[in-house]
Amino acid sequence: MGSYLLTSCLKLRASTFKRWGVCHLQSLGASTRSDCRHPGGGWTVRGLGNGGWKSAVRGARTSWTAWNQGRVEEKMWRLAIAVAGVLALAGCGAAGAGRDARAPAPTTSSPGIPAQAVAAALAFAAHSDPEVAVVDGYASLPLAVQRGEQPIDVAGGHANPCARPPGKGFTSSERAAIQAAFHGRTVTLVRDPAVALRQRPPGSLLLVATRPLLAGRRGTVMVLSCVPDPQQVLVTVQWDGHTWRATATGAGKR
Repeated sequence: MGSYLLTSCLKLRASTFKRWGVCHLQSLGASTRSDCRHPGGGWTVRGLGNGGWKSAVRGARTSWTAWNQGRVEEKMWRLAIAVAGVLALAGCGAAGAGRDARAPAPTTSSPGIPAQAVAAALAFAAHSDPEVAVVDGYASLPLAVQRGEQPIDVAGGHANPCARPPGKGFTSSERAAIQAAFHGRTVTLVRDPAVALRQRPPGSLLLVATRPLLAGRRGTVMVLSCVPDPQQVLVTVQWDGHTWRATATGAGKR
């Protein structure tokens, strides 16, 4: 190989040598230099002596090894970080699943059908009686009586719900809701309360309810106990997110 000029050019990637400056090859041991420049993307080296060329190649090899080792270490660090991130996400997912398993049953913001509120009021008014008769249909009474603001006045012209059948019976879904509210107790739906009072033993419980007065998640239901004359029990009902619950708020007699 000639001692002065190399007619061929060694092209190295700019990323390998750009951190050491334009003429880093000379600092690696090149004895002579006539030209060292960056011709648009690769380094071109000219004018190195024989000893300088060998020193430059050794320096280039050493630099390339160090650079490549750094790239491998960088990739390993990235891999380790990625694995740690995946494990962290998996741990968060498992913790969230555990919290969900311990969480209470979800609530329903929308209350159930009005018949469920009536059923809860009837079951509450029946106390713990094992056998209950319920008039099949809603009693028609003045609004003030339904609200508990005044007693029922049969003598004054109010219809006696314990003596005459309602104009319309319950729907199948309303009957099912009433049966479910009594939790296995015997519930008999009767069409004519007067006939049922004559046929049932003295002291048997016969209930009749008005339509519920609901406002969102709260309301009231007037329940009448026929003993045999109607006795009023105003029942407050509230939706707790799962079911309608009832509590008595007032009672009175005809």
